[in-house]
Amino acid sequence: MKTHPEDQLTAYIDKELGEEERGAVENHLKECPACRTLVEEILDMQQQLVTSYSGVGAPRNIEWQVMQAIDGQGEASSIGWKGLTVSLAGLLALLAWVIAGSPWMTILLIMAKSAGVLAYGILGSLAAIPALTASMAVLCLIILLLSVYFLRRLLRTAALQGGGTS
Repeated sequence: MKTHPEDQLTAYIDKELGEEERGAVENHLKECPACRTLVEEILDMQQQLVTSYSGVGAPRNIEWQVMQAIDGQGEASSIGWKGLTVSLAGLLALLAWVIAGSPWMTILLIMAKSAGVLAYGILGSLAAIPALTASMAVLCLIILLLSVYFLRRLLRTAALQGGGTS
């Protein structure tokens, strides 16, 4: 071989070559000291890996631990949020089906549409007349202040009456 079969050297070491290719690599190794050195280095590295990791082993009860983890994982996934979500969705679908067939659903829809129309009308009126908007804001502020005043007065009176009877 005139070229170095670097790609085939690891296949040669792992005994993955056919008879013809193996013979060609062996003949090349007899003639080429560089490739022979490379094969020796790869074999040394392989031996170092084997000796380094020979002391590393799995725990004796690894099979039992894995099986326990698999069993626990199955239980947690079947009971969790997924089951609750499906149950809740089914309950809501049943409730909607029952309500949709009743006259209450029609009444609720009419009330919701009426409330929407009423809110749209009130907000449209307030936006169209700026003086009305300002007067409504002032009226709301007055009602809020009066509520705070009378609440404080009520609490003060209750505290005085509670303190005198004890």
